[in-house]
Amino acid sequence: MGCEPTRSFEKGEQRTKRTDVNNRYYPWQGWFFSTKELSESKDCRRHLEILLAGPFKDAGILEGLRDRGCEMSVAIMYGFTQGGPTISPDQMRGLAAAGVEVWWDLYHEPEIQGDESGCC
Repeated sequence: MGCEPTRSFEKGEQRTKRTDVNNRYYPWQGWFFSTKELSESKDCRRHLEILLAGPFKDAGILEGLRDRGCEMSVAIMYGFTQGGPTISPDQMRGLAAAGVEVWWDLYHEPEIQGDESGCC
């Protein structure tokens, strides 16, 4: 894919040494790429641009991986007080061409105390 994973593991690799845990070994292989350290922006569009210019750049490679049984998706951790995420039309086209599903893990952040701006 032209880049190193942030984290990866092999099927059968030990995931914990605890003997009281079921499934101590990974049942499948995993390859993960995080953009957290690659951009200080909290705008998911900046992080999607990194993915589209990096691991999702070559749709043919991604299709070949899917043909071999690989599954891929983008998970976006998104904290908010108001508003929501945005994806540009170019990003939608790029993600569609890559055949990659995007999902958000949304969590509401508490309003900042003392902010009396009254802004919508």
